[in-house]
Amino acid sequence: MQTQASHSVPLFTASRSFWVCHIGGVLLQFSFALVLWFVFGFKEGFSVSMLGNTLWLCAFFIGGLYVRQRNIVYRRLDLPNSTIIVKNVGLVLAVSVMAVAFMCVIMLPIHYDEIIRLQRLQAPSQSPEHIIWAFLFGNFVQSTLYFVCWVAVYLGITNSRRAHQTRIDNLQLQNSLKEARLSSLANQLNPHFLFNALNNIRFMITEDAKQAENMLMSLSAVLRYSLESSKQETVMLSQELDITQRYLDLVKIQFEDRLRLSMRVDDGLQSVMVPPMMLQMLLENAVKHGIERMQFGGDVDVSIVKESDMMKVSVSNSMPDSPSVSAANDTNGESGIGLRNIDQRLQLLYGPAAGLYTDVNDHKFHTRVVVPLEQAQ
Repeated sequence: MQTQASHSVPLFTASRSFWVCHIGGVLLQFSFALVLWFVFGFKEGFSVSMLGNTLWLCAFFIGGLYVRQRNIVYRRLDLPNSTIIVKNVGLVLAVSVMAVAFMCVIMLPIHYDEIIRLQRLQAPSQSPEHIIWAFLFGNFVQSTLYFVCWVAVYLGITNSRRAHQTRIDNLQLQNSLKEARLSSLANQLNPHFLFNALNNIRFMITEDAKQAENMLMSLSAVLRYSLESSKQETVMLSQELDITQRYLDLVKIQFEDRLRLSMRVDDGLQSVMVPPMMLQMLLENAVKHGIERMQFGGDVDVSIVKESDMMKVSVSNSMPDSPSVSAANDTNGESGIGLRNIDQRLQLLYGPAAGLYTDVNDHKFHTRVVVPLEQAQ
């Protein structure tokens, strides 16, 4: 439960921009009254008018602070807009009455006769009571109009700022969710690969300890890169190529001559930024759903080329004559987790500017990834 104290707002505590606008508005009104007075050449009742304007502006100054204070409380109470509007109507009427009352309590005892005299210059037949009531009503209407304008401007500015801040908060939240999702996707290292790598290392220890040590170092490098790169949205292609070579060193131990690999990379692309582990996942998909299912192995062809302002990464792998293999490679297939991972990250990072495409022809499964050509800073 929120207590009344939790909603208390100091009357004179406000931002610098509010003070500049509020004081500037009061001074502007005072200057406007002076200009009107001298432009129209009024000679009668200058002292009465100046005192009245000064007193009213003081009341307007305090009234504006009070209206602001109450509106802050309304926002903290999370009141509906319709309720806030109704409350502001009541506020405007109340502060208008207080402003006129403050001005008249001081003015009438001092300048009562002068006010009656000035008004009778325009309407000689009016009674003093009628003049005073007309004086009060006229100032009340004027005060109400000024306070309505003040509230409209204040609510317009504050609502615009809150809407802008809400948009910023939403963008920050979306960015945080995007980063969390990217991090989650980047951390999805296939346990199938880990199991095979560790199993191969276990067998290699008794046959070739030196080779087992090299394999362990390569596996360690892949795991370390996977963890470190997951904290970044993109990495340089040169880093991807290095870690992919480590991955291939491990895979070749298992498949030996069954894996025939060719790779072509255009010059000048080493510093292009790509999602981390993208190339490794493309090759892992080709090996797991293609080469691994073929008794005599097959070919994996990789090409990374520049096309206009885009970079195209193509991976093609041999595949057996089995429809199930094509489905496994597909991004919508049950086993195509790696391709779905890449596709989701591309959409999060680049939107429609990037994409992952697959097709099958000539007994080969082709995967193409197209990303914007963004060089490292």
